[in-house]
Amino acid sequence: YLDPCAVRVVEGAVTETTLLLEQKWNKIFYTGSSRIGRIIMTAAVKHLTPVSLELGGKSHVVIDSDTNLDITVRRIISGKWGCNNGQVCISPDYILTTKEYAPKVIDALKQELEAFYGNKSRESKDMSRIVNLNQFDRLSKMLEEKEVSDKIIYGGQKNRDNLNISPTILLDVPLDSLIMSEEIFGPLLPILMSFTKTVSAGSIVVNDTAVHFTLPTLPFGGVGESGIGSYSFDAFSHKKSVLFKSFLGDSAIRYPPYSRKMLRLLKALVNSNLVDTFKVLLGLS
Repeated sequence: YLDPCAVRVVEGAVTETTLLLEQKWNKIFYTGSSRIGRIIMTAAVKHLTPVSLELGGKSHVVIDSDTNLDITVRRIISGKWGCNNGQVCISPDYILTTKEYAPKVIDALKQELEAFYGNKSRESKDMSRIVNLNQFDRLSKMLEEKEVSDKIIYGGQKNRDNLNISPTILLDVPLDSLIMSEEIFGPLLPILMSFTKTVSAGSIVVNDTAVHFTLPTLPFGGVGESGIGSYSFDAFSHKKSVLFKSFLGDSAIRYPPYSRKMLRLLKALVNSNLVDTFKVLLGLS
């Protein structure tokens, strides 16, 4: 139980949210798209309200040939399709691997997907449905985009009536396509045959996917288009400094009138320079 003065739930959509954003708050925390995140941040500027924005992810998986491929693909499947059929912000969004190793990765993914969900994955009780029609249509648009639909090498079946899209693997889709320029948030997994030398990321997981958020000792938060701030209890707290000082040892050097000797002594004390402090006190400086 929480008293209504501690927590209040306001249900609604654009109108209600707009009215809420007109109020002055101590903190605004938002989870959602980058587009709405910009609206939230713009509204917060009026009152200089601090914000934490947990926005869309574009988490990629890098696979090289020096790996345990069987365990690797199982963990990718767990983080991608096992986590709400890809409808999690930290689920793998696409794979980067070499041209030579890509066929082995693809074969291993197909084999493990059928082992987990059968050859009719859409009928599996372990496979989540798409959350609503809007999301289903958005994902379908990604798949049906020109120069993307012919890149499907596994899956691709969908049924709008029951919000079902099977696990889908695509190979070398265009970088300027919707599926690569937006967060997928669904069961579609592109594989690109290229590597990156540098990574800008809020978190990095080695030899696994999506498990870092289970550790409360690790910071959790995105960078750039993925968000602002660290998403934890501390985000709603303010670490306030409180210093207690006694009346003993009140030194006259704090107060005017100031002499050059006093200024030199203050400088030495502020810099914690014992040698210069003694020099000033002994009249050697």
